[in-house]
Amino acid sequence: GQRGDPSDGLFAAPIRSGCLVFVLSDFASLEQNHASWMARLGRTNELVLVHVYDALEASAPVGGRYAISNGQERRWIDTTQKALRDNWQVRFDRHRDDLEKLCQRYAAHLVTLRTDQPLGETLRRGLRPQRRTGTGPS
Repeated sequence: GQRGDPSDGLFAAPIRSGCLVFVLSDFASLEQNHASWMARLGRTNELVLVHVYDALEASAPVGGRYAISNGQERRWIDTTQKALRDNWQVRFDRHRDDLEKLCQRYAAHLVTLRTDQPLGETLRRGLRPQRRTGTGPS
């Protein structure tokens, strides 16, 4: 990849041309200027990004104080402030919008998978051909 590209070493082995390639991730560190791997893969393959997320990432819990831990440290978050809950939602929506733009730019499919959803059904729904809603010629 290009210098500083976080995708360096992302794929353990070369991927043959003409494959359907699934990349499952939360894409937390994916940025518009560090997506050169999408261009490389998309040139010769069909690319499907599966954005895996937890419901708690998408929207803040009901207003209150919550203990959180990474297994070593314990911290508290306070979601009683409406502004914090709104910003939580905006941040997630912005991340999802950025993924959608990247997928449009590199002609990739985007499937969103919440961690409590069944993978098979979600992929089936996400990969179903979309009906065109435009008024142009068919």
